[in-house]
Amino acid sequence: MHISLSEAITMHAHMGLVRFGARGAKKRALSIASRLRRKGDDAGAAVWERVAGRDWLGRFSDVSGRI
Repeated sequence: MHISLSEAITMHAHMGLVRFGARGAKKRALSIASRLRRKGDDAGAAVWERVAGRDWLGRFSDVSGRI
């Protein structure tokens, strides 16, 4: 089974919301992006910035496991 980049971003965003809450998940994703950018991984940083940019309170407001 192939998981697209968009699906992976959605899964990481949902997991982060459930585990860390909206603010914590966004802060953590931006922290990971910053760390990757400092190490020279611009592509990885861009992906984590997309995770941080997800609609944290809209689509994922129901954290019961359904997406």
